[in-house]
Amino acid sequence: GGLRYPPSKGFLPIEDEIWAIHATDRCRTPTGITINWARSVLETRRPENAIDHIELCKKHNLMTGMMFSGIAECDSDYGDWIDSHTPFKKIGQMEKFCSNSLLGEDHIGECMNAVKHFAQFQGLKIQVLPQPSDVEERIGYIDDALNELRDLSTRQEEKS
Repeated sequence: GGLRYPPSKGFLPIEDEIWAIHATDRCRTPTGITINWARSVLETRRPENAIDHIELCKKHNLMTGMMFSGIAECDSDYGDWIDSHTPFKKIGQMEKFCSNSLLGEDHIGECMNAVKHFAQFQGLKIQVLPQPSDVEERIGYIDDALNELRDLSTRQEEKS
């Protein structure tokens, strides 16, 4: 739900993807949907839309995975509402982050909780800008983000 903006990469609305999956013979090849946080948010420019997409996939028994990729409303490197794989905003002890990212601990934790027992995997997709960046800097961003995802996941499990 909500206002839709012109597609950044030409994806179908999630409702059409769900319809297409149900219209095919799922018995031969199990099919599901992996939610990408940034893509869900980009469609309506509402961070809550990622949870809406997760709940829709769960309702249709199609929730298979969760990818955490950020997006910025306004950033000189990552652009304004562009699917540029923005890193997370600062979480915990992170040294490598994007302060303008909309994807932080609150949204990640909420999504992790929502996909618990439904998603077969969780991951991240980030890009380090401006380029060129050296390998150590890129690894630093990925390492920080993976550590925080692991720590958030552990905290979510402890709450259960």
